[in-house]
Formats: sequence, structure tokens, C-alpha cells
Amino acid sequence: MKSIVIAILCLAIIICGAGFCYYLLQERSHDMILAVERVEQSLQDGSTQQAREEMEQMLRQFESYEHFITMVMNHEEVDQIKNYVERANGFMKVGRYDEFQVELAVIKMQLDHMHEVEMLNWRNIF
Repeated sequence: MKSIVIAILCLAIIICGAGFCYYLLQERSHDMILAVERVEQSLQDGSTQQAREEMEQMLRQFESYEHFITMVMNHEEVDQIKNYVERANGFMKVGRYDEFQVELAVIKMQLDHMHEVEMLNWRNIF
């Protein structure tokens, strides 16, 4: 009887931990999407300097979240997002704003998709 209680307790801890990690991942991806939207808004307003500052802030935010995201997600997905962020930053630095906006759209799509990949549902389990 004691071993069953311990097994149930361990299972409950694992499920709660997974749910908490999923919640944090969802919050982090939402924060990053908002950061991308701020960059896009600055660029649409015609303020390239403000867009550069927002981009630098987004890079710092991504770097601060990267360790956690790598722990709870497939690192290849994180590397792919990181590559898109670096490409977007490069386009911003050389003034290729059309390509920059395309990369921002791809980053938003990847961030939005990020928590869906790790969601606990039947499709992801089986």
C-alpha cells in the first residue's frame, strides 16, 4: 500500500511539474510575441531608431528566456527560432526592412507554434 501511495505522489508531482513548465513556456512565448509586435509597430510608425532599440530589447529578452526554453523544448526548435532572430537582426542592421519584416512574421509564427508543440494533448502523445 505504501509503494502505491509513493507512486501516485510521484506521478502527481510529475504532472504538476509538466503543467507548470507548459504554463511558463506559454507565458514566455507570449512575451516574445509582444516584443516582436512592438518592433513591427515601431517600424510601421517609421521610426527605425525605435525599431532598433526594440529589437535590441527583444534580443536580450530572448537570451534571458533561452535557457529555460531549451530545457523544456526540443533544442532544434529553439535553435531555429534563434537563427530567425539573428537573421532579422542582420537585416535590421543593414537596412533591408522588407526582409526584416518577413523574418519578424516568421518569428511570430514560430513563437506562436512553440507552445502548441509541447502541449499535453493526444496528438502530441501518440
